Amino acid sequence: MKTLLPLLYEYLGTFLLVFIVMITTNPFIVGLSFTIIILLIGKFNRGMSNPAISYSMYLQSKISLQEFLSIVAVQFIAALSSYGVYTIVA
Repeated sequence: MKTLLPLLYEYLGTFLLVFIVMITTNPFIVGLSFTIIILLIGKFNRGMSNPAISYSMYLQSKISLQEFLSIVAVQFIAALSSYGVYTIVA
């Protein structure tokens, strides 16, 4: 990673995605939200926001193992903190 900024965007994207999935059961809203998140943060990083997409990028050799592990760690932390906020708010 060149800087920590892409990881910050990855954190924000994953946080929002997980939070939206927890507050709604409407698949259209979830899909639309994911699309908007990717369009917004994709300019600043690769816009993954999902460990499955990160793993796919790693398997295609588009990111290194170090990048993959960093991104997945940030996504995991974002998901946990999103759940924490959800339990406080809901």
